[in-house]
Amino acid sequence: MVAHILCPGPSLSQYQPQDVLKIGVNRAVFAHRCDWWAVSDSPVMEQYGKDINYPVKLFTQEENAFLIPELVPECIKCVTKEIVGMTYPFQPTGWNRKT
Repeated sequence: MVAHILCPGPSLSQYQPQDVLKIGVNRAVFAHRCDWWAVSDSPVMEQYGKDINYPVKLFTQEENAFLIPELVPECIKCVTKEIVGMTYPFQPTGWNRKT
């Protein structure tokens, strides 16, 4: 499986969308349509959650899960980092870092 993790920063505008799994971190979810939104800070969810205008899956902390129905109406699925860490231990096979 190939996944692109999109992070806010100057190189985000140069990203060429591809037909792979896309995970948008924090505000990066607005630059390109992503399959997952990775956000762990509840203030970020409060500020931007209602601005997402397409169905998205959410990856967050367990303590934020109860906020999702109100703050992220387009959320179609939520997975917490605590569950993923226990269920799917993994080793990355490589990184392509752009700054």
